Amino acid sequence: MGFNFIFQPKSMEVIVMLGLGLLLVAANCTAATTVPSSECQKQCGNIEIPYPFGIGTNCSMAGGFGVTCQPDQNGFSKPFIGGRELLGISLTNSMIRVLNPITTFCYNDTTLEQLMVNETTTVRSDDIDRNSPFRFSETHNKFTVIGCNTLGLIGNNNSGSEYQSGCFTYCATTTLSVNSCSGMDCCQTPIPKGMDFNVVALGVIKGDNTSQTWKGFGEQCRYAVLMETAAFSFRTQYITMREFSEMAAGRAPAVLDWSVRNETCEVAERNLSGSYACLSANSRCADSTSRSAGYVCNCSQGYEGNPYLPDGCKDVDECNQGRPCPSDGVCHNTVGGYRCSCPTGRKYSHSNNTCVPDAGLIIGVTVGFLGLMIFSFCGYMIRQKRKLKKVKQEYFRQHGGLILFETMKSEKGLAFTVFSEDELRQATNNYDKSRIIGKGGNGTVYNGVVKGKPVAIKRCTLIDERQKKEFGQEMLILSQINHKNIVKLLGCFLEVDVPVLVYEYIPNGTMYELIHGRNQEQQISFSTVLRVAQEAAEGLSFLASYILPHLPQFSMVT
Repeated sequence: MGFNFIFQPKSMEVIVMLGLGLLLVAANCTAATTVPSSECQKQCGNIEIPYPFGIGTNCSMAGGFGVTCQPDQNGFSKPFIGGRELLGISLTNSMIRVLNPITTFCYNDTTLEQLMVNETTTVRSDDIDRNSPFRFSETHNKFTVIGCNTLGLIGNNNSGSEYQSGCFTYCATTTLSVNSCSGMDCCQTPIPKGMDFNVVALGVIKGDNTSQTWKGFGEQCRYAVLMETAAFSFRTQYITMREFSEMAAGRAPAVLDWSVRNETCEVAERNLSGSYACLSANSRCADSTSRSAGYVCNCSQGYEGNPYLPDGCKDVDECNQGRPCPSDGVCHNTVGGYRCSCPTGRKYSHSNNTCVPDAGLIIGVTVGFLGLMIFSFCGYMIRQKRKLKKVKQEYFRQHGGLILFETMKSEKGLAFTVFSEDELRQATNNYDKSRIIGKGGNGTVYNGVVKGKPVAIKRCTLIDERQKKEFGQEMLILSQINHKNIVKLLGCFLEVDVPVLVYEYIPNGTMYELIHGRNQEQQISFSTVLRVAQEAAEGLSFLASYILPHLPQFSMVT
């Protein structure tokens, strides 16, 4: 099967010189994956040869990855693959760099006159096996043409899918561009994805008046090559001298993508043929980006090394690679990654790789402090409440409360009540001043309502220390007195320093108001005063006669 270039210009004649860019040898890639021996040569000259590439038998993966190591004329070893010198191998990017032949056409004035006779030229080249693991990189290479009034063409024939492209340079004068490949005397054009070989045709345009302009300038050269874009820098000397073709013995660097051919990751990972190439446990498979089926192997994130070897991907110690953590943080290497820690009170922020104040810790400390304060306050209140309860119990005991309770239990039916503090505070609106109905040397009297019944509540000021123990019993005896001239005692409250007495409420005012008149406006008669004195004496007499037999030490002041 052939591949043709046909030039048929109407106003020009073309003289063609062809060059075969690269012919790569294909190999069978269905054999099982083998692990190279430790004795396999891993370097040729200063070029490392990592697996799946290898030098020698059983040292490379099947499918075109074999490398030969040959000495040059100076005895220095150089690696070759597919007949082309190998400049380097990248496992990470799945690329190799090789030297690709430059198609060169140099001539002088005499040669130019002799060549301007042809009108049509055909170039033919044979196909190669598509199983080769290599393809020209469309991102790193460009088809480059150098020379004045030069037409360069590049073509490919992939199983009947033809591709042709090229570029044209034109020089109107002998003034050349300086270090610029802009189309005047140098041009470049990209290539499609997946090119596995190239045929280059180089032509000199005739029949143009500008051709006569260059007569007398001696030898001139035209070049065409598919080469690495980053390795090319145009110089005007390339046109008038052979410098470009002589810089690497007529070869220029080119980048080839490579992959394990003819299977996708989905198929290869099943490993039905035993040829799955990603042997490292910490590796992953990625489908090839070229138009042909194939895949490459990469180490998983956090690992580096050779994914094509068992245990070839090693954990990366990111902490030793620069400073991945903030300056005030600490880096901790982990399997497949790393983590950053920050000083106490700060936490690591992944978004901007800094140590920021730990709001959670601050909130936690604050909440903890508030909780401690609340707990302490509650504990203090509980202790105070218990302490107050003990004090009340002590007052209750001192004022004869225990004896009073025992007596009340034994003598059922007594109309006497031991009130609680809450009952009396509620009855007097917390002993509000507006509830005061009388004051005396022995205390203050408030009016109030207890259980729906109006009462007079007396907060005593003093009590005889000698009579504290008998106080409760005295109150019980006094509550049993029924006399028209004595106010009835209803109960008491003993859990304070000075007890509180609860009497029946008499709404007619105080004795002082009766004798002196309210607001001192009304005066009572002398006979009324005598009657009051008489009835008071009767009440006291009855009180003495009733109590003294029970309590000989009872004081009438009480």
